[in-house]
Amino acid sequence: MNQKLYSALYKAEDYICEYNYIDGCIQDKEEELEDYKEKIECWRKSAYEKGCVTGCLVLPLFVVSILFGLPCAALIFDYYYFGIIGVNVEAIDALSIMVIVSGAILGIGLFLKFVFGRLDKKEINEFEIRYQNEYKPKVDKLESEIPQLKEKLLAIYQEKAHLCEVLPYRYRNYDAVHYMLTVVEEGRAHTLEQAIDMYDVYAHRMRLEKTALGITRMQGRIARNLDSIQNEQTDLNDRLRSIEHKLDRNE
Repeated sequence: MNQKLYSALYKAEDYICEYNYIDGCIQDKEEELEDYKEKIECWRKSAYEKGCVTGCLVLPLFVVSILFGLPCAALIFDYYYFGIIGVNVEAIDALSIMVIVSGAILGIGLFLKFVFGRLDKKEINEFEIRYQNEYKPKVDKLESEIPQLKEKLLAIYQEKAHLCEVLPYRYRNYDAVHYMLTVVEEGRAHTLEQAIDMYDVYAHRMRLEKTALGITRMQGRIARNLDSIQNEQTDLNDRLRSIEHKLDRNE
């Protein structure tokens, strides 16, 4: 075994593993942070939009009570204090009922606004409390950890990136280094060029196997589709024969 080459590849693999691990942690935490922020925004909208929904439900009641109540009340006022020609008592009674109904609608609207307003305010307060006590600390923690990991990743790169200089750029990945380290350790390769050639053969064989597997799966899907078409064709032929048989019997 070429001890010097083995040592160089071992150090390169160790650097790549450490770099990939920290880089993966950064990506996971960034995804977690983004996902958590989206959830917080959904919870916030859910808490605050309920108040808007309550307002949208109560507002029509106010509009209806004002549109019907105020004109009717004005007519009744004019009738009793100034007199209106052509208006009979039945009409005034109807107007009075409309005023009463409008007042009832207005009262219901005020009651709903009071009740649901308090409930909406309570839910908003609960959200703000949970945000300060639970959501915000977790977001702050993730936002502080991500820059620290990025600084650590940069420090590792600056300190150990030279360990991969023994390899051509396209082979500076874990799969390539691990394979070459294995063949050197097993004594199947004694130089870096031999290890690279063996890895190229291995990688080419893996690509061929992957392609063959994809073709096999595609052939399986095509075969299943053909079987389905044949079954449908058989069913259609059976139906046609059944119809022809019935027609022959009727003749």
